[in-house]
Amino acid sequence: MDLGTTMAVVAAGAHEANPVLRGLLFTPAAPVLKAAPLVFLAILIVRSTKRGRPAPARLLIATRLTVLIYLVIVSNNLILILRAR
Repeated sequence: MDLGTTMAVVAAGAHEANPVLRGLLFTPAAPVLKAAPLVFLAILIVRSTKRGRPAPARLLIATRLTVLIYLVIVSNNLILILRAR
């Protein structure tokens, strides 16, 4: 959802704030760059619970923080899309 709303906002005239993604937004690398940190976090969580232990609190905090950041980004993008109309 983040990538889709970001592309829509940029198409409406805004600019990408992430300097790493700015030049790659409309390339096949963009979804990979967006998904890689989430996949890495998921692997860490799965590996930490593999031995029957619950995921460490640090991973759960990182997961909640990641979700919160993505929610803020998507919300900001949706606000910009609505303003552009």
